[in-house]
Amino acid sequence: PPTLLNCPCTVLDDDISEQQEACTVLLERLERAEAGAAGVTAKGFQAIRMLMDGYTNREIGEMFGVPANHVTAWVSRARKALGASE
Repeated sequence: PPTLLNCPCTVLDDDISEQQEACTVLLERLERAEAGAAGVTAKGFQAIRMLMDGYTNREIGEMFGVPANHVTAWVSRARKALGASE
């Protein structure tokens, strides 16, 4: 399971355990949604992971050979899928 040490979420306050729980829930939702994703949505989840690693949309686009606005659209579709997976 994800831990605070490898969690990409930013700790915003002094309640580390609450932040860790929220981060764990988000990562679990991402993993569940990724499992059933295909096509552009799957690329969006991959792009979200890359964004969490510090890459920009432009850098991700260069890696995939597409413009940055394509990456933005993929991420948007993946975010919608995450909302639907609640």
